[in-house]
Amino acid sequence: MTLFCVFRQGREKNFCESGWAVLRRYFVSNNLTSKQFWQEKWKFEDYQGWSDGSDNFVPEWHNILYGELTAYQGGDCLEVGCFPGRYLRYFERVYGMRAEGVDLMAPDENAVTAIHQCDFFEFRSDKKYDVVCSFGFIEHFEVLDDVIQRHVDLVKEGGMVVITVPNFVHGWRFCARRKHDKELFVHHNRNAMVLGNIENILKNLKIRRYKLSPVRFSDKSFLQVSGVKRIIGKSVAALTRFMPPLDQGLATEILIVLYK
Repeated sequence: MTLFCVFRQGREKNFCESGWAVLRRYFVSNNLTSKQFWQEKWKFEDYQGWSDGSDNFVPEWHNILYGELTAYQGGDCLEVGCFPGRYLRYFERVYGMRAEGVDLMAPDENAVTAIHQCDFFEFRSDKKYDVVCSFGFIEHFEVLDDVIQRHVDLVKEGGMVVITVPNFVHGWRFCARRKHDKELFVHHNRNAMVLGNIENILKNLKIRRYKLSPVRFSDKSFLQVSGVKRIIGKSVAALTRFMPPLDQGLATEILIVLYK
């Protein structure tokens, strides 16, 4: 199919797309979910609204990025798709960052951070951030290059973009769910979980470098659990380090880090 470049909002894209990709961008719905979908989802989750900051919450990738993120201590952070606020509290608590979020869900009186209630694709800001991040967000869209580029556009030169997507495609952790959950890939873009697909997008971005890999079980942080659970988790992690297929197969998410 003929290749041609796309001009959008007066700005030339920095890469060319196939004719089908262009047609899909403009004539096929990009969003695989809706505000109603998320309201229904969170209705059945164990959380307490925006007050659920989970003071002891530590993401699985904490051990991998802690050293790099400390370089932005006290800086500005923006999380895309931030409800119910656990990651915002994490960045505030651990790195002393001024954290802001973008989400369709409205903040309540317990939200201590700045929440921009809007669709991310309608969010506009002259401000640039040291860290722009999203966790389990980009896989809910059809056009992945666009949503990733919007993350990059909001970060400062020298800043970082941190993105994670669930590892539903590879490994063993979600074998049963892949087989029995008929709605799994209705609301999730499978292509966002295929490393080769993501890497093809990252190669065309104007960034210094990138890091892309599953969060192996041996790299997982167990700081948010205590007692017996922490001992068991760290013991299993130590064992899986010597069994790479098992280590990779137990990965629950894929980590994408972009350096602008």
